[in-house]
Amino acid sequence: MATEPTTQTMKPPEPSAAPPAGGKDFVPAKPGPARGPADGYTVTEMMATLPETIRQYLFSSDFSDKLLALAKEFNLTKEDQDVVLYNVLEVFFEDVALSDLPDELWTELGWKPEDEGRARDLVIQLLGRVFLPAQAFVGDVVAVLAEFDVDAKNFPQTQIELRQVSYTDAAKSAAASFSGLAAGDPQRLTRLEHIIESRLREARNDTETSEQLQRSSKLGGLELSSEDAAKIIGVIAEEMRLTKFVEAYEVKSPAAGEAQRFTPEDVRRIYAGSEEERKQLADLRAKLAKDGETPEKALDALRVSLQPLDKPLPEPLEVVAGLLFWAEKCEFVDDIGSEDRLGGLIVDYLEEKGRASEVEDFRNRPTAPKYVNILLQSLLRGNASLNEADSARFGLRVANILKRRGLSEYTGLAAFDAASGSFEWQIPEQA
Repeated sequence: MATEPTTQTMKPPEPSAAPPAGGKDFVPAKPGPARGPADGYTVTEMMATLPETIRQYLFSSDFSDKLLALAKEFNLTKEDQDVVLYNVLEVFFEDVALSDLPDELWTELGWKPEDEGRARDLVIQLLGRVFLPAQAFVGDVVAVLAEFDVDAKNFPQTQIELRQVSYTDAAKSAAASFSGLAAGDPQRLTRLEHIIESRLREARNDTETSEQLQRSSKLGGLELSSEDAAKIIGVIAEEMRLTKFVEAYEVKSPAAGEAQRFTPEDVRRIYAGSEEERKQLADLRAKLAKDGETPEKALDALRVSLQPLDKPLPEPLEVVAGLLFWAEKCEFVDDIGSEDRLGGLIVDYLEEKGRASEVEDFRNRPTAPKYVNILLQSLLRGNASLNEADSARFGLRVANILKRRGLSEYTGLAAFDAASGSFEWQIPEQA
């Protein structure tokens, strides 16, 4: 698209103009001709290239009302309104970077130097009222506002939902950006994914995540430098700001015809895990049972996985071993109903998800399948930081242990999904 050249750095205005107090200045320039969103394309054609949610926003009364309100507040002429609209659309069409909008708009409005403060305020309002709700698409609106010494929290924080991604996929994507830090070790990369997913689920805050990244590998960390940890925290923050995270089963699955075929032997192999994993679990299981295999010892083993986050968490497989030992030997109904820390995980989850009305039902029926589902996922995905597939695989192992003990109502907690080639958590049909 042909445009007037703009400078890359912001310079002070001409001496005749009184600069606004603080913040970013505009580059005075000769006005350019008003133009449409893209040379050779109509607005309708450009709109067709946008995600559905963005199209809906741009065609909404909310969007037009915001522009009309700004036109009245800043006494914009009809020509000024057209310039503003075209510049806004160019940002959405990705013809103009969001960070370049202030210079572009100033250039094309052609206002006098003494109007710079007015132009500055107009840009701030456009950023906060028009672009902030769509920042996941247009870019870092918060950072551009900060260049004007304006806090984005001064504006409504409602966001357009642009994409949904599972916690697991987001963690893998973020970890892939730092695969070099894994030094070619798949286990280190997997551990990084687990730590990132734990932060995405808000099981840890930034400080705790940074500490975990820097901890010794013996304590479940990666022994990274504080600088590398800070970079990872930054990437996680970007993922969290731009994305709505969902469980894997909430993400649209491939069409049935696209599903890969898995033989029963394939499923058994995936269910069993690697040879190294099986050996580690066997060693941990033997260690836990060395002082006896009583229900009390089994509950003690499970309590290890409930360790507070201000202390080093056990390795993921230590949590799994404790959970499997507990499932084999526990007093299942008594433990869930009376162990406050187990019940606390379920109550916290229900309250966090706006389901506080179910707390009383949980108190009355603590071993209902849906509450056991919450408990297992809290332990395996939260405390152990396992991904969706591995947590569901071990959840199914727990369910199978309970089934062998006569508790068949938990059979449907997890299952193998042929479309993804992995195990997934299920929503229990039994309330």
